[in-house]
Formats: sequence, C-alpha cells, structure tokens
Amino acid sequence: MACSVTFLLVRRLLDLLRLGPSPDQKDVEIAVLAHELTVLRRQVARPRYSPAEPGRTLAGASSASWASAASSA
Repeated sequence: MACSVTFLLVRRLLDLLRLGPSPDQKDVEIAVLAHELTVLRRQVARPRYSPAEPGRTLAGASSASWASAASSA
C-alpha cells in the first residue's frame, strides 16, 4: 500500500515537472502494441485436426487396458 502511494506521488511530481511520457506517446505505444499483437496472432498456425490411424487408436486402447490390468494384478 505504501509503495503504491509512493509511486503515485512520484508519478504526479514527474508529471508536474514534465519529465514523464506525454499522453500522446502512451496512446501511440498502446496502438503499436495492439497492432503487434494482432500480427502475431495471425502468424501463429492453429493445429489441424487429423483423425488418427486405426492401428494407432487400437494400440493406444490396448496399452491403456493392459496398463490397468497390470496395475490391478
């Protein structure tokens, strides 16, 4: 709590002395970051669904049942 109050006081002091970033710079930075985020979202390829081969499905099911049978024995 004291840290946040101190931060706010220092921030206001810097704003009064015109040493902090201007609101225009903040708006530009937010717009640039939003644009970068949309570009990065477009570049990420989504995984495509491909049905598993029947052999792999049967192997997975049999290994699961074999593991449960081995653990219960």
